[in-house]
Amino acid sequence: MTLALAASLLISFAALGWQTWRLLSERQSRRQSQETANELQEKQRDLERRLTEVERNSDDQLKREREQRLAAEAERDHLEDQLASVQPSRQDIPSYLVRLSSERGAGDDIRLRLTGAAKSARLRLLINKPYEFPEYAVELVSQDGRIVSQASGLRPTGNDSALSFRFNQSSLSAGRYRLRLFGGKDRRQLGEYGIAVDR
Repeated sequence: MTLALAASLLISFAALGWQTWRLLSERQSRRQSQETANELQEKQRDLERRLTEVERNSDDQLKREREQRLAAEAERDHLEDQLASVQPSRQDIPSYLVRLSSERGAGDDIRLRLTGAAKSARLRLLINKPYEFPEYAVELVSQDGRIVSQASGLRPTGNDSALSFRFNQSSLSAGRYRLRLFGGKDRRQLGEYGIAVDR
């Protein structure tokens, strides 16, 4: 009887020990799995941060290159205006003079009739306060919202203190456009004007 009881107790202790070991093993396995999952999540977050930084740097680089290109184009146009002022007989680039007025009505579009076969043309804008900002920028936008021409770093030139920029005549088909005027480096929008192009 004593041997049977001892054997029963031994079996019970063995079963309890095995059960305890299994529970501990499962707990350790779950802990290791959780630690592995945490490490993978941290690596994923780190990778996402690095990708975001790369994308941001790429966007900043593209923005700087775009600003440098626009500034170079504006400086080129400014020098061409100065050259034209000392060589008034130069007529190879058509020039169109437009007055921008805040009194212009919503339906009162500026009429711009493009003539000649020259690829490039120059648009000279007369504004009310040409020296209010150190520089200006313009965008010419089609009816579907596409920017067809733009320029920045514009400064008043000539006796009429007009803002002058060159555009590609072939990029403008007959139709209606919006001309947006911005002032300063922070591009504060000063106005938006309707332009009806005839060819």
